[in-house]
Amino acid sequence: MSGYEKIRPTEKDVKVSSLFVSPFVIFSVIMAIIIFRDEEKIELIKKLLSDKMFFFSLIAIIAFSVYNLEETGDGKEMYRRKRATREAVLGFIIALMAYLDLKTAPFWVIFVVSYYYE
Repeated sequence: MSGYEKIRPTEKDVKVSSLFVSPFVIFSVIMAIIIFRDEEKIELIKKLLSDKMFFFSLIAIIAFSVYNLEETGDGKEMYRRKRATREAVLGFIIALMAYLDLKTAPFWVIFVVSYYYE
């Protein structure tokens, strides 16, 4: 056995902290203001939501994520599945930000999520 073992948090350690809510809400409000003040970004959002393939994929992503994150249990497999789901959602959010040409927003999203989740 090596001298260094990575300690994995338990399910109760991974719960969303109430401290996470405030920065997330502030960030969301700022992003909403930036997005809705720019007509080009509003048009991009309308274009995305009017695309049936994107819309149904978005519904599938939401359903899959809710199912995985709300599933109860413990163990290595459950921890890996929930972590993978959170990282995939984060990647999806960053891809949407890139599509909307939000240049610095991904940095702040990764910072807030990394700080409060790990």
